[in-house]
Amino acid sequence: ANDFLVTAGDNHICFWTVMRPKEKGQPYDVESKKGTWKNTPPAKATHAVAFIPHDDMVLTAGEQGYVYMWRDFECQGRFEACSRCPCRALWSDEAGLWTAGDDGMIKQWERNKGKYILQQSHQPTGGVPPPDGGAPAAAGAPPPKLVMLKKPAKKAPTAAVRDLVVSEGGAVVLTLTSGALVSLDADSGEEEALLRTHSGVVNHCAVHPRSEEKVATVGDDRYLLYWDIERREVTKSAVLPFGGCAVAISPPIEMIGGHTHIAVGLSGGAMAVYDEETFEQIKFAIHCKEDI
Repeated sequence: ANDFLVTAGDNHICFWTVMRPKEKGQPYDVESKKGTWKNTPPAKATHAVAFIPHDDMVLTAGEQGYVYMWRDFECQGRFEACSRCPCRALWSDEAGLWTAGDDGMIKQWERNKGKYILQQSHQPTGGVPPPDGGAPAAAGAPPPKLVMLKKPAKKAPTAAVRDLVVSEGGAVVLTLTSGALVSLDADSGEEEALLRTHSGVVNHCAVHPRSEEKVATVGDDRYLLYWDIERREVTKSAVLPFGGCAVAISPPIEMIGGHTHIAVGLSGGAMAVYDEETFEQIKFAIHCKEDI
């Protein structure tokens, strides 16, 4: 529901309910309640949250590789999604639950009689960036050209997955620590695109809610890239004030002019908002002391 939120992080998980005012003009009220672990060993850090509306459940991904199941602010149990490493990404849709993490494996799960059963798993090749790092062009310069990556040598370390998004069309989009962005077919697991987008870790990605071929990515290299996944090319880029930790794309809202905006969470507690059409920064603020 739009009036229910979850925040999570290091040794923290909290459930928030936004209560609408009974009369026009009155302020909204917000009520919070900390999660209770009950008999489940608590997670030291939480990296991702997913909502399961049809089951009235919340899932969280933890540092130890487990996915935790929550209902009525209490943990109902857990299951292992990543073997002895952090689980960093969760995505829930009608097809089931997707998980990914530092083991480089993408897994799809189905809930059956209260348990999540593994249906399929894939491991993207996780291409290696070119020797020069392939850093994107500076703002104002021609957009950087993406290059198809070679598959890594057998002894190369497995690229960890930092984020996972599934579009309405069924494309699974992944960001990797190798600087690559991978698109998989949700049914077959076949790689449709393996592209170098950043010179360092790609921390987060977002798919445009109305145009799923448009994808925004941010990374440690301080770049915000906007690219067309079908044409396999970057269409716009911007230099960020700090390293990019998270990104979100808002659909156009007609009552405020119909503009689409891209919001970026930055290291050091800053945030910035960009106009999707011009890629101009329209808002910058220091929000807190921790990474956003």
